[in-house]
Amino acid sequence: MARPLAEELSRDGEQFKFGASKPAAPWSSQPVMGLILTDTEIERLITLRKPLPKGWRRRLQLRRRRSEAQTRCQLSAPADGNDFVIKCRQSTENPLDFSVILVWRDNSGNEYRLLRCNGPHPSDHTNRWEKVQGKTDHTFGPCFHIHKATQRYQEAGLKIDGYAQPTDSYSDCHAALLHLVGACGFIDPEPPGDSHPRLFGDME
Repeated sequence: MARPLAEELSRDGEQFKFGASKPAAPWSSQPVMGLILTDTEIERLITLRKPLPKGWRRRLQLRRRRSEAQTRCQLSAPADGNDFVIKCRQSTENPLDFSVILVWRDNSGNEYRLLRCNGPHPSDHTNRWEKVQGKTDHTFGPCFHIHKATQRYQEAGLKIDGYAQPTDSYSDCHAALLHLVGACGFIDPEPPGDSHPRLFGDME
C-alpha cells in the first residue's frame, strides 16, 4: 500500500500536513495561515496587468554596503484592487546569489510568492512533490532557475513556490528583474532606453 504524500515527505526530517503551512521566515513570503490559491488563480494573478510607478527602476536599485551579507529592496505595485510587491535580494559576496520575487498580499496581509527568479546556488534543487510521486527529472544541478507557486505544493504543506525549473531567460540579477517585469504583466510607464540607470547600483 502506498504511503500518503505527507508521510513520504516527513522522512527527510520535516513533518508536513496537507493544507498547512510551515512557520514563515522573515523574508520567506510563505503565509503562516492563509488561502490555498488554485493554479487558475495563480496564473491570473501573475498575468494581471500591473502598472509600475514612475521612477520604478531607481526605486529598485539595490544599495550595497560592505558590512552587509545581503542587500534588499522592494516596490509595491497595486493593480485592480490587488497588492503586489517586487522583492529583490542579492549577496554582496556572490552577485549570482540572488532572488527576484513577485509577491501577492491578500486582504489580511498574508504574502504569497507567485514567481521567484533565482541565480544558481551550490546545491542541487529537488522538486519534492514530483520526487515523491515518482516523476522523472525531479532534481537538477546548480543553474539559473525559476520557482512558481502551485496548488499541489500548498495542499501538501510545502512552500507555495517550491516547484522550480531551469531557465536560460537571464544570466544576472539585472536581467532576472527585467524578465520578471516582462513575464508578470507589469506596464512600464517609461520606455526602456540607455538613459535609464542599471537596476543594481555599485558597492557603497
